[in-house]
Amino acid sequence: TISFKHDMSTCSTPSDGPTRVAFFAAGFSFARGHRVLRVPYDWHTPYIFDGEEISLGVRAWTWGYDLYQPDRNIIGHLYIPAGSPLRPVFWTTDWGKRWPCQYRSLLRIQEQLGLHAILTPRESLGPVD
Repeated sequence: TISFKHDMSTCSTPSDGPTRVAFFAAGFSFARGHRVLRVPYDWHTPYIFDGEEISLGVRAWTWGYDLYQPDRNIIGHLYIPAGSPLRPVFWTTDWGKRWPCQYRSLLRIQEQLGLHAILTPRESLGPVD
């Protein structure tokens, strides 16, 4: 597999205040503005979706940022089935042209995490900065 996903149902629910966690949630994140300057989104990973949060979370942690989850549910996200007109996504237009870019983005994240040789050893990376 080349996808990066985690299942929050396996995480314990905090009982007394926010709890430090291992995963970053792009749709629910708060930090001082300097986090964006010190750990920006990786512009070398266009069209990334599965992997963005893992990459950003790992890079933020290595810069000294801790990640927390609140002690109660305070926001939700309605997932609408793929293909629904109520769920416009970037991969519905020109995906044949965009997929190669996203695939290279996934390979880059694999390399940054030290997983490329394990997950896709036959794929050539070429230069990775």
